[in-house]
Amino acid sequence: MNRILILILIFNLGACTIMSVKTNYGMVTTKTLTPGEKLKLDPKKIEESKCLYFILSLIPVGSFSLNQLTERVDNILDEEKARALGNIEFEQNFSVFFPFYMKTCSNITASPLR
Repeated sequence: MNRILILILIFNLGACTIMSVKTNYGMVTTKTLTPGEKLKLDPKKIEESKCLYFILSLIPVGSFSLNQLTERVDNILDEEKARALGNIEFEQNFSVFFPFYMKTCSNITASPLR
């Protein structure tokens, strides 16, 4: 019995996969800006992180979708009363501990432009 548990543990640790992708953007907005409009960079950093977990690699827990980046930028702009986001760093992490657990996270770090 102990040998079976040790084999399961080794299999679980051996099946760990971690992937991370980081992308930088100069400025992102979902609002209309007029040409020549002056925006001031706020030194305050905004950080937002959302994750989606899968139990037994099948059952999703959380309400995060990778396709909601536009909605997340809209929410940040509305909360901060900003016109755009500057110096954006967008990072996606993906971890798998097959067959027990899977996690995907998205992190946004930016400065508001007013």
